[in-house]
Amino acid sequence: MINFVGAGPGAPDLITLRGAQLLREADVVIYAGSLVNPALLAMCRPDCAIYNSAEMTLEQVLAVMREAEAAGKDTVRLHTGDPCVYGAIREQMDALDELGLAYAVTPGVSSFCGAAAAAEAEYTLPGVSQSVIITRMAGRTPVPERESIASMAAHGASMTVFLSSGMLEGLQQELLKGAYTEDTPAAIVYKATWPEQKVLRCTVGTLAASAAASGIRKTALVMVGDFLGSSYERSKLYDPGFETEFRRAAPHVTPGTMTGAEERPKLRITLIGLGCGTPATVTAEAASALRGASLIIGAPRLLQDLTGLGLSAPRQEAYVAKDILKLIEQASDSGGSVCVVYSGDSGFYSGARTLLPLLEGYDVRVCPGISSLQALSARLGRPWQDWTLCSAHGVDCDAAAAICGGRPVFFLTGGKLGPADLCRQLTEAGLGSLPVVVAERLTADDERIISGPASELAEQSFDTLSVMLAEPAPRLAPRSPGLPDDTFLRAEKVPMTKQEVRAVALSKLAVGPDDLCWDVGAGTGSVAMEMALLGRSVWAVERNPEAAALLEENRRRLGAWNLHPVTGSAPEALAGFPAPDAVFIGGSGGKLPEILQAVHDKNPKARVCVSAIALESLNKALTALAELGWKAEVTQVAASRSRDVKGLHMLMAQNPIFLITGVVE
Repeated sequence: MINFVGAGPGAPDLITLRGAQLLREADVVIYAGSLVNPALLAMCRPDCAIYNSAEMTLEQVLAVMREAEAAGKDTVRLHTGDPCVYGAIREQMDALDELGLAYAVTPGVSSFCGAAAAAEAEYTLPGVSQSVIITRMAGRTPVPERESIASMAAHGASMTVFLSSGMLEGLQQELLKGAYTEDTPAAIVYKATWPEQKVLRCTVGTLAASAAASGIRKTALVMVGDFLGSSYERSKLYDPGFETEFRRAAPHVTPGTMTGAEERPKLRITLIGLGCGTPATVTAEAASALRGASLIIGAPRLLQDLTGLGLSAPRQEAYVAKDILKLIEQASDSGGSVCVVYSGDSGFYSGARTLLPLLEGYDVRVCPGISSLQALSARLGRPWQDWTLCSAHGVDCDAAAAICGGRPVFFLTGGKLGPADLCRQLTEAGLGSLPVVVAERLTADDERIISGPASELAEQSFDTLSVMLAEPAPRLAPRSPGLPDDTFLRAEKVPMTKQEVRAVALSKLAVGPDDLCWDVGAGTGSVAMEMALLGRSVWAVERNPEAAALLEENRRRLGAWNLHPVTGSAPEALAGFPAPDAVFIGGSGGKLPEILQAVHDKNPKARVCVSAIALESLNKALTALAELGWKAEVTQVAASRSRDVKGLHMLMAQNPIFLITGVVE
C-alpha cells in the first residue's frame, strides 16, 4: 500500500496521529527533503528504507514505489504541509492509477494554517474578510493570467502567498495593483512552527525591505490583508442573541475588553484546533497538550468528541469568549494548563479570533488543526490551493455571487444556511445544473459524500456538520469597463447605455469587488452586466416587460449570476433591495427625486451616477442631489464613431450624455 502523508508545517508533533502511525509502520519512506523536517524520520523503523525525493525525478520515485509494491511492502510518500497544496501529488496518483497500484491520502496541517497560528491571526474576520486566497507568484512554474497576483489582489481578501519569498519586490508591486495599499497589514512567516520560526509584521509597502533586513529569502509564507489589523466585527455565531439549534437566544451582551496595561496571572493557555471531530484528525501536538491539561473548555459537541482520546482533565462547557474568559480567570488561582478547543483549524472561521484579544498578559499558544477543507480535498483527491473559501456558517452568504470568481468555491455551512439552502440560491440564480459536492461528517464512520447538480441537491436534507464544494460558474471573462455594444442582445425599442458612456459611468462609480450595486431603469442591462463583472452583486429594476425579458436573457447568456433582476417601477421596487454601495440611474420615469431619496434612505453614503440627455433632467438631478447632501459633479460625454463612406472614415456623432455623479465628502 502507498500512503501519501502530509508531514505538517515543520514541527514533528504537528503530524497527525494517523500520519505518525503510518510513518512508524512503513517499510519504505520517500520524503520531500527540501522542506520536510528530517526530525520526523526518527519515527521510522531502523530497517526502513528512506529516500530523499529532492534528489529524484518523478520516474525514479515511481520506480521505488513499484518495486516496494512488488515486494509487498508499505510505502509512505511524505510531503510537506498538506500534500494537496503545491504538493505535485496529482501526477503521482495518475501514474499509480495507470500502474494499477492502490494508494490513499492522509491530509496534514498546511503551513498556511501554521503561519496563522504563528502570527496568532484568523483569516476570516466578520466585517473584514470572509474569503481566503491561496496563491503564488509566477516563477519557473507559470500562473494563469486570470490568477495573477494583481487579479487576486483586486478582491482585497485575506491572502496567503506561497513559494514567493525570493520575489518580494515583484510581489509587492503586484499587490499594490489591486485593492491593497502601502499601509495594508502584512506578515512574513519564516519556517512556521520550526524552532527557528520568525514572524515579521510589516505592511505591503515594506514587504521587501523587512525580509531583506532579516535575511529571509526562502522557506517563508507571506500573509496580506486587514485580518492582520485590529478592527473587526463580533461573530454572530457565538453572540448570546444569536439562536442556534444548540442554544436559545439571550439578551445581547457585549464581550468585555481589556487593555495591555492590565496584569494577568501567568497561566498556560492553549487554543486548539481539534480537526474534523475524530481522534484520527487530532494532531500529536494537540493530543499532547490535552493530556497535560488541568482544564478543557469548549462547546458541548467538541467536548463529546474528545471521548476517544482517554483524557482525565475536567471539562467545562463554554463557547462565548467572555464566558471562556471567566472560566480561565477562575482557573488562574490554581495554576496548571487550560486548553480551549475549537472545531477544525483554530485559524479558519474559528472563535479563537474573539478570545485572543481578551488573553492579553497570559501565556498563550495556538495549535492549528486539520480543517474540513483539507479533509474534503483529500477525499476528492483534488488540490485545494485554487479554491475560494467562503463561510456560510452563522453569517449571511450569497452563493451565486461567491461562485462568480472563476474558481471552485468551498462553503463552510451551518447555522441558518445549509448545503440545500445554498443549492437553492444557485438554482434560483439559474445555476441548477452547476456541479456540487456535499460532504457530511467528514472522517466519521458515517461519513457521506454526495455529488450532483445544484437543483437536485437543493431538494435533499443534510447533516448540520456539512461542507460544500461548488464548481465555478460559466461567465464572461472580466475585462476593463466598456464592453462592445454587440456583446449584448438588443431590441429596437429597448434603450441601452452605449460603450463609451458606460465606460465613463463605471469609472465614476469606481465599483470594487466587495460592492453591492443597483441599476435603476436597467434596459438591456449593459451597465448591470458590467457591474456584475466588477462587484459582489447587482440588483437591477426595469419596468418595461420587454426590456426585463431581454435583461434576463443577457444575464443568462453572459453568466451574470450575481445579478438579481426585478420587473417593476422605481422607487416602489427598491424597497426590498439591500443597501447599495454604488447606484446607476439610467431611467427614472419622471421620479428621479423619489428614487434618489430611496437610495439615501438605504445608504446616505452610496456613490450615485445619473445619466441624462435633457437639460431639464440635468437640473433636476443637481437639485435633488444637493438637497440630500451629495456633492455633485457633471461630466458630458460626446462621443463620435467612424463610419465607412465610400472608403473614407467619417465620424458620426452620438447623442451627448450628461453623467451626474454624487458622492458624500
